[in-house]
Formats: sequence, C-alpha cells, structure tokens
Amino acid sequence: MRAVIAIVCSVFIAACNGESGTTEPGPVADMVLTNGNIVTVDEALPRAAALAVIGDRIAAVGSMEEIARYIGNGTHIVNLEGTTAIPGFVEGHGHYTSFGGSLMILDFRYAKSFDEIIAQVAKAAESTPAGEWIIGRGWHQDKWEVRPQPSVEGLPLHDSLSAVTPDNPAMLIHTSGHGVFVNQKAMTLVELDESSVAPEGGEIVKDENGRPTGMMRESAQDVFRNAFAAHQAQRPADVNEAEMRRKITLAGEESLRHGITSFQDLGTTFAEVDIIKTMAEEGSLPVRLYMAFEEQAADMKDRLAEYRMVGYGNNFLTVRTIGEKVLDGALGTHGGWLLEPYSDLPRSNGLNVVPIEEIEASARLAVQHDYQLAIQGIGDRAYRELLNIYEAEFARHPDKSDWRWRIEHAQVIHPDDVERTVEL
Repeated sequence: MRAVIAIVCSVFIAACNGESGTTEPGPVADMVLTNGNIVTVDEALPRAAALAVIGDRIAAVGSMEEIARYIGNGTHIVNLEGTTAIPGFVEGHGHYTSFGGSLMILDFRYAKSFDEIIAQVAKAAESTPAGEWIIGRGWHQDKWEVRPQPSVEGLPLHDSLSAVTPDNPAMLIHTSGHGVFVNQKAMTLVELDESSVAPEGGEIVKDENGRPTGMMRESAQDVFRNAFAAHQAQRPADVNEAEMRRKITLAGEESLRHGITSFQDLGTTFAEVDIIKTMAEEGSLPVRLYMAFEEQAADMKDRLAEYRMVGYGNNFLTVRTIGEKVLDGALGTHGGWLLEPYSDLPRSNGLNVVPIEEIEASARLAVQHDYQLAIQGIGDRAYRELLNIYEAEFARHPDKSDWRWRIEHAQVIHPDDVERTVEL
C-alpha cells in the first residue's frame, strides 16, 4: 500500500510542478482520494477517479490529472486502489438517542428463545445493585425458535423473569419499541395488578385468570418508561448530561461505522435538543442531525419558533419537523391500526395510540411555524386517518404548495388510498 501511495504521490507532485503541462497549481487540499471509482450522484459527472477536500467541503472531483493540482506538502492522500467511494448514507427514519442508549443496555436481537433472554437478564442481575433497573431491547417473538411455555398469544408469562430479578425492576423492550415486557418488581413499583385498566391506546396483556402476563402494548408501557425516567432523574444533573452525551456519541460512531453520515431523528425533546445544540456549537457531533419533536402540542406551541433552526453549527443540526407522533402501533405487537381484524389475533384491529385530536393540533402548529410534519401510520386505518388530516389541512391553505409532509412506515395501505396519496 505504501509503495502504491508513494508512486501516486510522485505522479501528482510532478503534475503540480507543471511537468505534465495539463494543469496549473490550485489551492492545497487537506485530503485527496485517488485511483478510485467515486460515485458523485451528479448526472453531469456520475463517476470520477479522484476527489479533493479542503476543510469540511469537497473542493473538486475529476480525473487523476485534474485533481493533481490540489496536492501539496500537507495533503493527506488516500489511494482507493480501484475501490468504490460513495457519498455518506442518510438514515431517513431513526431514533438517534434511543439508538445510542440501546448500545448501553442488554441486547436481545440475537436471542433464539425467551430462555436465552432470561439467562442474559439473570447474569446482569448478579452485578446490578438492588433497586436499580435492568433494561434490554431487541426481542421479537417471531424470531424465537421455541414458543415459550406457558404463553398467552405467543408471549411468555413474567414468572421466569421475576424469579431471576427479585430485587430489580426489569423492562425488556420489544425490537419495535411499541411494547415492553416487565417483571413483578416493576409492576409492583407502579402499582399495576389484576384490577388495572389499560390507558387509551394501550393494552395490558392478561392470562385467562386476569393476571397481567408482563406484556404491555403501546401506551400501556408508558407508566414503566416514566418510572424508569423518574428513577434516572434522581441522579445529579451532570451525570444525566454525561450519559446523554455518551448516547449521542455512541449513536454517531455506530452510524459512521456503517457509512451513515446524516441521521433523521424522529422523536426528540426540547431537553435533548438543548444538549445536541451545545455539542453542535462545540463541533463534537459525530454526524449531521435532522430532528423532529414528539412533544405534546400544548407544550410545543410557545417553543417551536425559538427552536427552529436549519444548518446550525456548520450544517450539523437542523430542527424543523414535528414527529414521529404515533397514530397507531407496530404490526409486530399487533398495534398497527387496521380496517379489518388481524388474521392471527381476530379479537383486535390494532390500536389508535395518539388521539386524532392531538395529531390535528400538531398539524396546525406545523403550518403556523413552518415545520414539516412526519406522523406514523402503519396500518391501513391509521394511514387513511392521516390522509384525512393532511387533506383537510392542505385545503385550508391552498396557497401553500411545498408541504413535504410525511406518513412514516405506511406498511399497509388500502388500494383506494393509493390514488388519494398520489393526488395529494
């Protein structure tokens, strides 16, 4: 590799000295990519062999000879050796700080059974002080090779989890984020029992005797997430800020590892943006962030104008979207709001999680403050309701054309609504 780079350097230095007679010296680049198949996403020049970077901007792309003029004594030269270089990927829908947080907790993505998850939790419990929460994420019942026994609707009962965590509340988050599985300690902490009624937009899964199994769907999980958040909030402010900064950094590092350089974060808070804005000012954000608020409309109405920013911190932070408020839940937890019942859960059409009135209020705020709207509509009923809301808002403002409003996921769409989507 060093020999190849040395040869390339000598060729470029000769060109910069005018020996090739084809180019004049130009501004010195900080970095030059050479000898590559560089995809530019520019129809006028779809491929290039070399690229020059000055500061944090691409200064030029072109042939080896054309880019030679940018090489100087301080230029870092990367010989691609014929490999392909592409622009960084943009994550179009993710949950940035949650992603970072998931790298700090138990990972259940590769568990082949509920028993494997219990083993992971039991090991974690050995080193977790009494009273501290045990958190994990990534499980999906359809990935298990063995159906848990006993079970309710394919989901386990909490008994085995509770047995290995007698002194710690435990919350195991579904891979979709639309449900949690908790132990007895957590249920006792929030005073949830047989008599508890699920909040609107949620479900407490119970066995045939009315006993909670531990599975909480959609908004029924909020009481546990809030309890965990309240527990964490008791720590000193600097500890919580340091943890948030670590989440932000870990999420960025993992994104960059996969070639993701920009990330659209659907579902942030004002408090998170405060920290992220500071990091943008410091120049310490690993990737560029495009963020959307998931706060309640009543809490946003007096703050959206203050927080709207585009390209802040050297184009590392943009905040101008409301979302991903979830009109319905996920299909994996039978929460997607459908026009007809689930074939594998005939008693249910899914769940309307966030009230339609809240979505309508958020839509009005988006228009008022020139924010984009990005609302989750997974099932065909949810998708149709969102079309109705968007259509009504568009009709109120016929002079506005560049809406760019989004329906997130859109996994099940009734054929009648496909044409409506095109028309809108």
